[in-house]
Amino acid sequence: MILTLLATSNGWAGIEKLNMQPAEIPVKILWHEGEVNYAEFSPDGSKIVTASSDKYARIWDSDGNILHILRGHGYEKKVVHAAFSQDSQQVVTSSYDGTARVWDVQTGQLLQTLKHEKILKNTDESETRKRIVINAAFPSANKYIITLSTVIAGMGGRLNTHLWDIQKGQLLQNIETYRSLGNTNIIKIHPNDRELIIVPNEKQAEVWNIQTKQRLQILTHEDTILHAEFSPDGTKIITASFDKEARLWDA
Repeated sequence: MILTLLATSNGWAGIEKLNMQPAEIPVKILWHEGEVNYAEFSPDGSKIVTASSDKYARIWDSDGNILHILRGHGYEKKVVHAAFSQDSQQVVTSSYDGTARVWDVQTGQLLQTLKHEKILKNTDESETRKRIVINAAFPSANKYIITLSTVIAGMGGRLNTHLWDIQKGQLLQNIETYRSLGNTNIIKIHPNDRELIIVPNEKQAEVWNIQTKQRLQILTHEDTILHAEFSPDGTKIITASFDKEARLWDA
């Protein structure tokens, strides 16, 4: 039996069991009060996290029973993404309130708030005020978090990739690129934790060294890039696009 996790714009996420025939009715409905922007299983398979425009993320057990409501993101600010640490003990949420927040999975306690609105020193007030965090991910070690922030969706502007010390809530590194209209919120970390893929331009993926802030590769398509991923051994990259092609690259 295979379990699939669905996120919808109708304010719920659902778990479906897949046998030989596709399931028509979810096993369980995981309700929010706004559209569900993201949902994923923890690496150990015991938990689920959902992120919603109702300004909350929620942690559930693998059967869809609610364990914790993660409260703390700004009033009327949607939570657009959530991700487990690789040991399944922490969750990081990304929000339009300009923060990423780190939570303890077992207790639901807020561990750290990573504020992005004060990072930009040389931008005008209107852009700084509209900063949003659109993605965040843990490298293999739980000491760090990588976040992706930009201006409100639908505008061009700076795309910032940040490396944070979780314990101190301290910004360690800031990679700044220019974001075009319509780009995705892709951020993928190399198995060595030193490199990452971002998509600042809708037709262009870039590989960066996190520590040196050096751009290592530019990977292009003829249309919008929808996904990018390192191979498990870190030697290859696969990208997928609206141009009807998936492209395989040496990393």
